[in-house]
Formats: sequence, structure tokens, C-alpha cells
Amino acid sequence: MECFLCGPHPETTIWDGVTVSFNSRHLQSSLEPPTSISPGKSPVRPNVIYVKGQQCLQDKSLRQSLRRIITGPSLLLPAKPQSTLSRGQLTDNPETLEADESDDNDEAIGSERSNQQKIGKDILARVELIPKVMESLTTVNVDLAQMFDYWFGISALSARREAPSAYHRFFTQVAADESILQMMNRPALATLSTFNRNPTHKQLSLLIHIPALYNILEIGFTRGSGQLLSWTIGVCKWLQDRASAVMERLLEKNMSAGAAGEARLPGVDGRTLVQKDWKLTGCYYAMPQVRARPEYPQLAYDQAKKDSATVGAKRGNCSKYYSRYSESRLTGGIMVKAGTTCFLRSIHAGRLPQSVLYTTSRARSAPTV
Repeated sequence: MECFLCGPHPETTIWDGVTVSFNSRHLQSSLEPPTSISPGKSPVRPNVIYVKGQQCLQDKSLRQSLRRIITGPSLLLPAKPQSTLSRGQLTDNPETLEADESDDNDEAIGSERSNQQKIGKDILARVELIPKVMESLTTVNVDLAQMFDYWFGISALSARREAPSAYHRFFTQVAADESILQMMNRPALATLSTFNRNPTHKQLSLLIHIPALYNILEIGFTRGSGQLLSWTIGVCKWLQDRASAVMERLLEKNMSAGAAGEARLPGVDGRTLVQKDWKLTGCYYAMPQVRARPEYPQLAYDQAKKDSATVGAKRGNCSKYYSRYSESRLTGGIMVKAGTTCFLRSIHAGRLPQSVLYTTSRARSAPTV
């Protein structure tokens, strides 16, 4: 099963999962999830370990405070605050209103005032975070701090400057708890490096695979009549440096895993691997298995699940999986890989990042995106 346009190994792929599952009492001994290890055939990669601090901003408190500021109602209070209730609703004159209508209006006015007070307190708390966030961002990167101040800082509030939605999305990505490589993969990082050497509007299309950055640069070129502000260029260079540092730390561990030795392991070309019936294993793929799935002894999620009396320990590395499936005694859902023409590539039940597992054991070459 493959697309006649993209072929068996499309450059651009889309992964999505749904929570289709069944009760664990129906599990059969023949089921083999994609995490199964092939004895004697699975290469062992003991050097692959977790790499901490992969986020754009390594300070967790800074990430939380930044998200707090940019999330919620606008920090720009209206020049003349007005109630959302109409003039007639705010009238509380017994000579013009019936008694029951007056009571209803009193309740509505009280509720409205209470809501406004809550919103006001929330906005005040967010504004009070700005100086501390500015100080922390300045220590990370001065250009990033200037961009934040212009659109979300005290200067933005003083000038009553509302940030475009693209800047909300960009700083949401910057403040994310996930790896910066979720924002840009290795090929995208290479194109960012090319752009930074010549940051012109003509080169902007290179960054189409980094949409959060692409969108704010597009606004920057438009507002600057084809020229970017110096701090915008500085932010681009900072993102490149930060992503490169994370990438180097990851590759340092993976490159020492002994790839040359793995090539001589049996089953790497698929000829010695038994293609099992998916009706028994519970996993269906559009392509045959071409290599054994590697074993990662230093990764906690790669180990057998240990019994524990504590809920926290049972949750392990994926609380979503535990609360949604394990507590209800359900199996995992299904994952679908598709190309840009939306064709079905593979489905299986599982609990781990299945794009990695599929590429490892099925695809002869990894997709670019």
C-alpha cells in the first residue's frame, strides 16, 4: 500500500493517533507491540541516554511565567471601561422597573462586577510578572528580551500596542516544555543557518518548515518595508545557536552507538526476519520489517514496567497513557502515518512515539519532515 505520487518513502509525512482501544482482558499472548525486542537480532545501543534541558528556555520558572503573561485576555485595558450590560439593564429605578425586574438586574450587575474583578486581578498578576520575565530573558538573549518587551512588555502596554497572533504563537513555542527540535528538525535548522547568512525577504521561503518563526518574519518584513529589525535577526541567530547546541548533544550520544557493528547483525536486510501475521501480533504495516528494532537499556521507557504501590510510579513517563488506559484496563490506541496525499501507511496499538519505531524497523530511509 503506497501512494503513486510519493512512493514508499515520502519526504514529508504526517503522524496522528486516535484513542481506539479495547479492554485488556482481551489481550492474547500472540500480541507483539512495536516495542518488542527480537532476541539475538535487536542491536543494543547502551550509549543512548536522556538529554536534559532541550527546551528553548531551560529555566522552567521562566517558561511558566512567560506563558502566563501571553495567555488569556489582552493586557490592554479599555480606555473607558464599560459594563457589558446595556444601559437599560443597569437601570435600577423602582419608578421605571417592576420589582422582579429590579431583582434580576441586581443579580446581573453583581455577577458582572464579580467577573470584572476576577479579570482585573488576573491581568494585574500577569503584568506584575513582566519585570521579572524581562530580567530573565535579558540574561538568555538581549534580542529576545527586546522583542518580548516591544510586543508584551511594559513598553507595549504604555504604547497600547497589541501583539499580532503570530507573536503569541511564537513565544508559546519559545516557552514550550518540549525540545526546541520540536520547533525545527535537522533539515530546518540547516535552512535557518542559510537564512541567517543572508536574512532577506527573498530568502524567507527557506523557513517555511519553521512556521512559528516564518510568520513573525513575514510580519517583520512587511512592517519594516523589506528590512528586519536588528533584534529580530538576533533572535533568529539565537534560535540557530540554541537548536545547534541541543542537536550536537543528542548526536554525541547517538553517533557513539556503534552503527557499523549493527549493520552486520542478522535481520538488518529483512531476509532473516519472519514476517508475522498482523491478526496475531495486533500490528499492521504497509511495508515489511527490514531490521530488528534496537534495544535502549539506558532509556527508562524501554524497560519492562515494574510493579509499584504508588500511583506516581505507575504513571511512569506518560501520565496520559496511565490515566487514559491503564487505570481503565484498556490497551493503547492506533497510530496512522500518511503522506501529503493522505494515504494510509500503517496502524498499530502502542504507547511510545511510533514515528521513531516505524522509521527504525520498517522504513529504509527516514522522512525529512
